[in-house]
Amino acid sequence: MQNLSAPAADPAPKATPVTRSEISGSLGDAKAASEPKGKKTVTAKKSKGEGSRSGMNARKQGTSDDEIEELSAKQKALAAVTYVDSDSEDETEEETERWSMEAKVQLVSYITDVERYKTFKISQPKIYQALQKNYFPGKTVAQVRRCWNGCWDRYKAVRRRQLHTAGGDGDAKDEPEDDSADGKKKKRKKQKGFSKNVLDAFEASSLFQMIDSVAHDQEDVVRQYPLSSHRVKDESSNEEPSKPADPGLAVIEDAFRKVSETHNARIQFEECRLELEE
Repeated sequence: MQNLSAPAADPAPKATPVTRSEISGSLGDAKAASEPKGKKTVTAKKSKGEGSRSGMNARKQGTSDDEIEELSAKQKALAAVTYVDSDSEDETEEETERWSMEAKVQLVSYITDVERYKTFKISQPKIYQALQKNYFPGKTVAQVRRCWNGCWDRYKAVRRRQLHTAGGDGDAKDEPEDDSADGKKKKRKKQKGFSKNVLDAFEASSLFQMIDSVAHDQEDVVRQYPLSSHRVKDESSNEEPSKPADPGLAVIEDAFRKVSETHNARIQFEECRLELEE
């Protein structure tokens, strides 16, 4: 009989070792195959508030013509662009700069109030603002300040003219001259001045009287010059008089003082001698 035994089985194949990189690569390919093609992953943006950069309250572009059509004829006229001529603008500014005498009197009387004028130097901005707000809303604060400064400059010019001429007219616009090294007359720098008619009119007005009632002897109006070149010694004070600036005058004063001391000493000596004789 023939041998009918089963054929011998093939030997089992040997297992091939798999690395970690191959495993991770196969997993990535499987994930990519599962995702639909043609779509990109979009990262969610952070929601913005109602600020200027959010765009929530932004005006839509291209709607200007539609908005203009919705306006009435009166609103269109008010919104129309107007061109102002520079000459007319200067005339308007010059017109608002003008002050009537009644307005000047009201301004000066407010500032020269006795209690208010005590603190005027340190509270000028507040006083100008109060005047503009309560009395002159059609003016600016700068115009209120310039109006007062104009009255103040005229007042000082009148007061100094009174002292210079002892109440006479004088020349309000004379320019003193200096002698230069070559003997020629050299004019000093021209200072701000007013004509005689302007100062006469201001001196006769109520503006001058109101300002003079609170600033007649003010130091920045009338400068006080001493009669001597040094301070006069007060009899009730024990301080020594300050030395004069002129050396020649100092020598003369020292001589007179020594003579006076010698004379007083001689008088005292004679009085003592007479008492002893008695």
